[in-house]
Formats: sequence, C-alpha cells, structure tokens
Amino acid sequence: MQSNKETVIGGWSVEDVANWLTSIGLAEYSQLFMRNDIRGSELLHLQRQDLKDLGITKVGHVKRLLSALKSYPFGKDSHSSSSGNV
Repeated sequence: MQSNKETVIGGWSVEDVANWLTSIGLAEYSQLFMRNDIRGSELLHLQRQDLKDLGITKVGHVKRLLSALKSYPFGKDSHSSSSGNV
C-alpha cells in the first residue's frame, strides 16, 4: 500500500516537479529536471548519487532537495500547480 506522499508526488508531471523545485528555492534546476524527464515517480526514488549524476554538486542544494522531499507534505502554504497535485 502506498503512502499519501507516494500517491501525491508519484502523480506529479515534469511541470509539477519543476514547480516544486521553484517552491523550495531551487528553480535553477527546473530545466535540468525537465530535460531529464523527471516526474514525481522518479523524484521519489532519487538519491544523492543520482543528483550528482545530474550535475547537482552543491552540497547545500542536494541537502535542501532531499530534505524537502523527505519532509513532504510541506504544509498548508505549499505551492499549487494548475493540476492541483503540487
């Protein structure tokens, strides 16, 4: 059985992932994730090495991304996309 986090994030489109990156202050990686077709289902399984392979090498950015993903849901003020999934 999937957790709520897996159900919600797993359904995110590439655009939803880009919007989420923007919402956590990492908009500079939005195009990178879009070029690599990273959807919610892939985002859920990204690990530190995957981020490094994508070219995300700043330790603070890696930690911010992994921490934000781990701490989902982000609260009532979280970013919402037009699809309502983010």
